[in-house]
Amino acid sequence: MENVAKGSVMKWVNQEKTVIGDLECYWWSYFHNKMMLLLMLIEHPHISRNTISVEKQRFFLFDLEHHFLPPKAPQKYRNAFRWLGRYLNQFPDVSPARIRKAIEMAGIIYEAFGFRMGERVEAKRIDRESMGSNGHEKN
Repeated sequence: MENVAKGSVMKWVNQEKTVIGDLECYWWSYFHNKMMLLLMLIEHPHISRNTISVEKQRFFLFDLEHHFLPPKAPQKYRNAFRWLGRYLNQFPDVSPARIRKAIEMAGIIYEAFGFRMGERVEAKRIDRESMGSNGHEKN
């Protein structure tokens, strides 16, 4: 079954083909690139302390929710956008549990647009957390 949000975005793209031509692939590239920047920011709070970077991500999430997510999209998608907005307000002072939750919320946003976030993103974080600083498994 096609996702409500992606279906709505695709419906709009098909209606506007004469206006936007073949720009769909650029929009999806923009979406994936910005989401990857968000995931990098979430994964590495100690590196990404730049306030401008955080603000750009906050604006990106706002634009996605208010301009591309259909009004009748399920509430869980809106909740994911809002949760990540609050997360970015506290950034970089976040706990490992909130980082895991932020990754989960990013996955829900991917789902809202008909994609599935790579399992490797979550698996690598779990692997890193189970290892000690010397690369050996924690007991």
